[in-house]
Amino acid sequence: DLPFLNDLILGLNNIQKLELTHGVYDSDVYKQLTFPSYPNLKVIDLNLSYSVASIAAYRIILKSHNLQIIVLRFNAYNYSENILSAISQCCPKLKYLKFYLDKGYLPIFRQVLINCQLLEGIFIDTNRKYLSQHGIELLKMLTTSAPLGLYKVHIGNFSYFKMECLKTFFENWKGRKPLLLSSLEVEVEDKKSDNIE
Repeated sequence: DLPFLNDLILGLNNIQKLELTHGVYDSDVYKQLTFPSYPNLKVIDLNLSYSVASIAAYRIILKSHNLQIIVLRFNAYNYSENILSAISQCCPKLKYLKFYLDKGYLPIFRQVLINCQLLEGIFIDTNRKYLSQHGIELLKMLTTSAPLGLYKVHIGNFSYFKMECLKTFFENWKGRKPLLLSSLEVEVEDKKSDNIE
């Protein structure tokens, strides 16, 4: 019931954490919801069908300028650019971000790295095919555009990188905060290679 949900959402203006997970939601109802400003909201964790979650995430992020943790457990597909743009413009206090990154959104992701200077950790979901083609660009972006405080980087979903790509990444990372890098696999072209250290 739309009036009930709008009244409920309006009453939550002092919340610090908002978590919406699974369940059956009527996307037509969610598209009509109005989200007020959430001045105290620090954590948003969404795990809904992508269209519903994307709409909710975008509207909430636009009005919540104190967000420190954003967890988007879905692929936003066509909404990714809007969501990343909203994060870039509205979340200067962001410390942790979990999201699905598609190759088409690398430029706007760069803006998130540049504008969110308190960012300490990112958890990027992607698919193997994407990283095999654009992994070098992503790693280069992390060394050139990420804030100096970023040190936790997780690139998930069977992420393969060539040894030379990782070597360059680590060389370029020197002088920054020690890195906690997880969920990477190295693709070794020569199976007899003994150059792995």
